[in-house]
Amino acid sequence: DKLNKAIRKLSVKAISEYKSLKEFTEETNHEIQTPVAVTKSKLEVLLQSENLNEDDMNLLNNALNNLNKLERVNKSILLLNKLDHRNLFEDTKLNFADEIKNVIDSFSDSISSKNISLNISLNDEVSVTINSSLLHIILSNIISNAIKHNIVGGEIFIVLDDLQLKILNSVNRVSTNTDKFFERFYKESNSGDSVGLGLTIVKKICDLYGLTIVNEMRKKSYVITLNFNKITVTK
Repeated sequence: DKLNKAIRKLSVKAISEYKSLKEFTEETNHEIQTPVAVTKSKLEVLLQSENLNEDDMNLLNNALNNLNKLERVNKSILLLNKLDHRNLFEDTKLNFADEIKNVIDSFSDSISSKNISLNISLNDEVSVTINSSLLHIILSNIISNAIKHNIVGGEIFIVLDDLQLKILNSVNRVSTNTDKFFERFYKESNSGDSVGLGLTIVKKICDLYGLTIVNEMRKKSYVITLNFNKITVTK
């Protein structure tokens, strides 16, 4: 009886502390947005000045790039907090193939610049019931990673059927830490553009909708697979 009382007391305390920490994180992130936006606008105005030398320009660009990264981290953390609540997102029926095509179109310049060969096989009859913005985040993160971590003259294969979506891309080097790719702030490379939260957010969205996401290395390629499972899929 004493043990049960102690466990209940600890549980109540843990829940209370979790809620307080969550509220603090959300409030802090909201408060960060305004000063970051103001500072960015001031730096952008300074960059238009004709009195700057090359060193000054480099310093300002570096500062602006870091502010942009801070802004992306802030938005990502806010989204991760929201993903604890399914009721915050309104779902709609979407054609999966059309959504994939739209994302691919948005990255067409990046694909061309690296001379990547794109191989697509899509079942045009597959529809899913999911939040439109969240599906876009899933596809944008996975496809942008397939481009970013690809080699010049490499390949990307995208296959969609009524059971799963599979995306394969060639890579510069094989990694044995694929399980860590979904961890917060984990980065395989030292890219200054990456905030290490893209696949964390993808995994969180998949968990929210009952999707299973798995990844693996195959020789000189990286494969990520979305199994639809509980998500509403119709043909």
